[in-house]
Amino acid sequence: MVKKWAREIIIAGIIGILTPISTSIGSKLATDDWLNYVELVPDYIWIIFGIAIVAWIAYVAIKKRKNEISGIHGILINDPSTMWFPWVTTLHKEVNWRVVGSTQNYNPNAIILGQRPPHCPKCDTELEQNRSFWRGYIWTCAKCNWKKRNKDSFHTEAKRVERITKSELEKRHGSSFS
Repeated sequence: MVKKWAREIIIAGIIGILTPISTSIGSKLATDDWLNYVELVPDYIWIIFGIAIVAWIAYVAIKKRKNEISGIHGILINDPSTMWFPWVTTLHKEVNWRVVGSTQNYNPNAIILGQRPPHCPKCDTELEQNRSFWRGYIWTCAKCNWKKRNKDSFHTEAKRVERITKSELEKRHGSSFS
């Protein structure tokens, strides 16, 4: 299986090759000369096109390295002075989210945190997150290979889970968080 970053580099290469080929085919169909349209394009345009392809490949490589360094798979930011207590497990965006609080029991002053990463709905294993080529993210279970595409990252969805949980707890207990 080709890794995502390799696939992006291959796509850049294919686009780099297909552009002059499609220009030549268009030239052949319109003028019966393979190179007529290719020769009409100024050299500086071909140079700019080549630089753009090289820049795209460099961008993919840099993005891959940055994601490796930053640990894009999601983490639970943990303050050593705060102990987190499990509160609820909730289903959001077809995956299980564990919501923890800064106190053992619910109270309006507690800090709510949607733990990242979420867990697989089939086998309850932590999910992995990878960026999709076109847009968004792909969440994958390493144990059972369950996959889900999502527009937003673990972090963004965890913040939504926190807001939803906060709202439900406020309704249930009739008090407001601050």
